[in-house]
Parts: sequence; structure tokens; C-alpha cells
Amino acid sequence: FTEDEIRRFTNNYKTILGRGAFGEVYEGVPEDKSMVAVKKFIYNVKETFAKELIVHREINHKNVVRLVGYCVDENALMVVTEYISRGNLSNILHQDSIPITLDTRLRIAIECAEALGYMHSQMYTQVIHGDIKPANILLDDGLGAKISDFGISRLVNTEKTLYTLNVIGSIGYMDPLFAQNGRLTAKSDVYSFGVVLLELITRKKARTEFGEIALVESFIQSLSKGFRSVREMFDPEIVTSSDIKTIQEIAKLAGKCLKMELTKRPEMLEVAERLRKLKKAPRQVQERLALFPWIRKNKQDPAETSSLESSSCSQNMRTVAPVKMTPSQERNDITPIAALLQKSSSQNVGTFIISSTLTGQSFELEDLLQASAEVLGKGTVGTTYKVTLDSGYELVVKRLKEVVLPKAKFEQHVTQIGAIQNKHVVPLRWYYYSKDEKMVVYDVILMGSLAKVLYGNLYTV
Repeated sequence: FTEDEIRRFTNNYKTILGRGAFGEVYEGVPEDKSMVAVKKFIYNVKETFAKELIVHREINHKNVVRLVGYCVDENALMVVTEYISRGNLSNILHQDSIPITLDTRLRIAIECAEALGYMHSQMYTQVIHGDIKPANILLDDGLGAKISDFGISRLVNTEKTLYTLNVIGSIGYMDPLFAQNGRLTAKSDVYSFGVVLLELITRKKARTEFGEIALVESFIQSLSKGFRSVREMFDPEIVTSSDIKTIQEIAKLAGKCLKMELTKRPEMLEVAERLRKLKKAPRQVQERLALFPWIRKNKQDPAETSSLESSSCSQNMRTVAPVKMTPSQERNDITPIAALLQKSSSQNVGTFIISSTLTGQSFELEDLLQASAEVLGKGTVGTTYKVTLDSGYELVVKRLKEVVLPKAKFEQHVTQIGAIQNKHVVPLRWYYYSKDEKMVVYDVILMGSLAKVLYGNLYTV
């Protein structure tokens, strides 16, 4: 575009949409009657303009604001992009009073994560945005998200590590590691995205103007006290009994993004995949209730539930410590494997193999009852689920069907299985027995079954 053309379709820069460190943004209507936004560079013009134009023209993704054109007339450097009607996410979250459902917030997060995943991993030359924050996430009429503002973004040759002495970013969102050493990586965007996730589930600003504790610091402090403390930070508008698990999982994911060790932060493609799975979670609510049908009938106080306490006896073996059965456990037929194995007189019963990576892991019945469940497969014996506890620890739960055995006979079988000590046999952790429900609990084996490795998802458990 020429400067005259832009002056004409902005009606001489009549309607201003916003101001920033770079300059100003105006509304425009070109001859094709489409709405556009014109970013007019005023400060640090040449370098900033060149960077933004070079980066932005390389990106083609539905969740990135589309570049329409530019102007390079003398003393008139401008970038023209599509017009996004609802403004930015920051204003929607913190200035408007409109309700935003958890489903909408989760979709916004997914769309941003997918765009960043594309920029980091799927472009010919990697793009690091460098300034991910709600103010740079624009929303259309349907509250669809589009990432904007590539003024401080970088194109990165993946064979090199990018260092800079000119550390630029936004307070509250900038990766502390980048601020410390000037090393910019895709994980810097991951950190910033973690802050955005926190704002989405708390509807609180990342930084305050009155010296209060910043959002990330408050979250980390609450996280160290346990998830009950973290729950108090959630936006009451989206906290319901059916959604609390999803919100907690988003908070856990945010915590991973905010890790101070780069290698422990996930890639954005992993973040996007995890969020997509959470988006599908509401469809699994009924499945989870069916998995644990006694949750409403036999709800117990966590204090009444015995945990699986154990002590290490070698690098590869752990021995179950004595566990006293409470009256509530005996009444509800809910027995930890630890308590069950004590009943045998065999010298080796009560000792079973647990991978050294699981040392110190234990769970209570209440943890199991409240866990989220994902179906792994269905077979002749029953349905197998992967269960994720609040702690993030994962278990495999097999809900048995058409197993008609008296309790004594059932216990005899699980006692024999639980007594097996071999590194090539998956250890049995717990069982549940009632007239209508029979269930066994194992550790997760990451690669799954041999059949799945050989045949992939075509094979059904």
C-alpha cells in the first residue's frame, strides 16, 4: 500500500484502536470493504518494522492474525493486518464483565497453544514470539483466538542458540531465565503461555499496580501448600463440581510450563495435545462416575482411609508395612493390597516389585475416588482405565466384569497375584470388592502392551 491509500481507507487515521511502545493502531476499510487494522510505527521504526514484517510474513496459521499488506513510503512505515472485532483477551478478562465459560477459556488456550506449536515446531524456520500475553491475543466475534504483535519476535535457525544483550519483554510474563542470561528459546514462550493459563482460570492479572504479590508467585506459593490452596485462586465463575477436575489439570499444566528448569517445561505441541484431551474430558464424566459408582453412596472422610504405606527394602523391592483396617474399610469392602497381603502366612507375601522411580508414592482411597479416568481399552475380562490422581501420579484400574466369585475366593486370587516378586510382572497395588463391583489397580506401564507396540491403535485390549 502507499501512504495515500492508507490515509484514504483509514479516513485520515480517524479511528484509533490502540497505542503501544511501537506506535499506534488504526481502523481501516480498503476498497474490498474488508475491515483491517493499520499499525503505524513511530518509535524505533526501522528496526522494529523490519523485524515484525520479516517474521509475520512467514506465518500462515488460522490462529495467527493474518498479514494483509504493508507500507514502506518515506517516513510512513506501516503494517496492515486483518481486523479482529472483540479486541484483546486482557480486556475481556479484566475490564469487561461478560461471563466466559470454562469451555470457551479452554478453547482459547488450545488455539493459542496450537499456533505456538506450529511456530516452534512446524515451520521451516522456527519462530519465537517473545511476548505472549493476553494483550497480544486477539478475539473475534466468536471469541476465537488469534496471536498478534510480532514486534519482538525472532526467526531462529534451529542449529544455533539465540543469545541477546537486548532483553525485551513484558513484566509478569517474561521468562525469568531469559531475563537472567539472555538465552532465548521456544521454552521462553512456554513460560509466558503458563502465565496466560493462570490468568484464564483465575481471571486475575499477572501483575498488579499496588505492590501485591504477583500472580505466578502467589500460584507457586499455593502450589507448595497443596491443591486445596490452589483451588482458592480459581475464578468462582467457572468452579463447579463437574469442572473442578479440568481446572485443576489446567493448573497443573500451567505449573509445568512455569518450571525454572528448561528441560522440565513441555513443548507447545505437548501442551496443545494435553489441552485438547481436557477439552474432551466432559464427555468422560459419565464414564468416570460409572467407574466409581460407590462415590456418592459410600463417601468417606479421607481421615478414615488407610493409605498404602511402605518402606524401601532394596533398590528394586519394597515391603508393605502393617496397615490397620478401619471399621469403615471393613464395612465397605475396600481393602488396600497392603492390608490384604498381611493375611497370608507365606514368608514372601507382602513384598512385591515397584520401579525405583515410584519410591515414596502412595495414595488414599479418597484420591482414587476423586481421580479422573481415561479408557485405555475394553476386553473380555473388563474395561481398563488410566487414572490420574490429583498429585499427577498415574495408575491403571481394571474394572472386572462377569467375575462371579465369593469374596474369599476373590481375595485368594489377588493374594496370589500380589505375592509375585518379579521385575517382569506388573505389581498389583490395590483391589476393590463388592457384590456389584470388582476392581484391581496396577502401576502404569508407559509403553503399553506389546500388541499396541506391534499393531498400534488397530489393536483392541
